[in-house]
Amino acid sequence: MVDVFMNYKKMISRGGLALLCAASIFISGPNQRMIEEQHSIRPETIKDVEPFPEMKSLDRLVYDTSNGFREVIIPESDKETCKKYDSMINKSSLQEVIDSVKTPLDARFMVMSYHKRNTGTVEKKCFSPEDIHKNRVEFVCLHAAYMTARALDDNGFPPLILSVAVSLDKPNNKDNPFHAVFLYRYKGNFGMIDNHSVMAPVFDSIKHVVEYLSCNMGREYTLYRIRDISLESADWKEHMPSPDKAPYYEDVK
Repeated sequence: MVDVFMNYKKMISRGGLALLCAASIFISGPNQRMIEEQHSIRPETIKDVEPFPEMKSLDRLVYDTSNGFREVIIPESDKETCKKYDSMINKSSLQEVIDSVKTPLDARFMVMSYHKRNTGTVEKKCFSPEDIHKNRVEFVCLHAAYMTARALDDNGFPPLILSVAVSLDKPNNKDNPFHAVFLYRYKGNFGMIDNHSVMAPVFDSIKHVVEYLSCNMGREYTLYRIRDISLESADWKEHMPSPDKAPYYEDVK
């Protein structure tokens, strides 16, 4: 525990905020855990999105870190939508971008555009969606989940963020041990959107969502937490949720 706090500044300077967040699982006090547990959402309590918007495609869109966006797997009919959001995030207001998102697929294209534009920019603290839209802060997984929640909230999707973490006692889990995705449910199954992909509601349990994320991210995630960020703050639409507000995780079973 002492070593964690001694290396705090070093971890932040190396982009280790996610590591610190995951480490907080193990160093948070019981009172803090009780507070955060109250804001955790049980999977079985999540209601279906009704009515679910019609979408012409829910093909999986993958970001490959070695080759960039592999547009060949984006359906030809959706490429114009990609270009639309590439233009909108630079020329339109944040509210106009938010208002244009009607479906999970729309949200994915929005996320892709922010990810492409903001990746490689100077890493800064992000306090609001305007920091992402206007100030172009580095776009990470929590930002993608939050912006999706912000955009789909007006379309009947609860602002749910699924956070997953690794067990830090395994040597190969020291790098990037934390990930966050937007979570939704339809007909009893779960779907998700993150800064790598959009998935239709095909997972029949949170365990299967976590297994997919483990495979897709090359990590062995064993811990999870679901947050309804509208319960954490009345002004959640104007202010980013903090990753260090998630010290309470559960084992995936």
